[in-house]
Amino acid sequence: MCSSDLFWMDKFGSSFTKEITARWAKTQDRSITDQLLDGIRYFDLRFCFNEENGGIYSCHGLISQNIFDILKEVKEFSLEHPDEILFLDFRKFSGLDDNQLMVLSHAIISQLGSLLLPNRYDGNTRPKQIWDSPHRIIALFHNSNITKEYYQFWDGGKILHVWPDARSNEELDNNLTEGLKTRRYDSRLFVSSGVFTPNSDTILDGIIGNPFSSGKTPDSIEELTETVNPIVIELLDKWK
Repeated sequence: MCSSDLFWMDKFGSSFTKEITARWAKTQDRSITDQLLDGIRYFDLRFCFNEENGGIYSCHGLISQNIFDILKEVKEFSLEHPDEILFLDFRKFSGLDDNQLMVLSHAIISQLGSLLLPNRYDGNTRPKQIWDSPHRIIALFHNSNITKEYYQFWDGGKILHVWPDARSNEELDNNLTEGLKTRRYDSRLFVSSGVFTPNSDTILDGIIGNPFSSGKTPDSIEELTETVNPIVIELLDKWK
């Protein structure tokens, strides 16, 4: 089940389906600031249009935080920690038309300004080059019309994103390991996503249980993450 399925369940479903939506759509319970203070430096950001108030919000099945609130937290942290280099990956725009994409891009530029590293740089840029400049934030935008128009955004093609699409420990290990092998040592950035991707079977198992499972079946993204994190740590040790 994809995030768009969850969105429609939340919008038109019963209180029961909305509860299920919340369990499987909420991927983070910490604020942007909290995550930054925890050491997170890369953010996978997805946005949609909120028809109720006309705003642009982060979304993952459910509408979450207003774009301006997100940018405010990012800017405050960046100014308070000038040695930190941040990566904002604006990956998906559910239902945003060209005008709304323009509004989003203008909001990012107006809020972050000179902190944004221009797209004349690439993945071969060394940290010292960034520290010697006034820029601290790399903003990738997965829409070529926007990146052609505004030099403040890196094209989404400048990052190679390995998404394992896994639902088992073995599948996660194999897919991420293969992804590392295919990594191209060129000017692109590289991201390897250590996550499980739940589908309708995963969610159904969480509701009714799985008689063939030796342990408790996760009934939310949070519980699923608790099983994934130790695996990812093991993989990092293996890849050293």
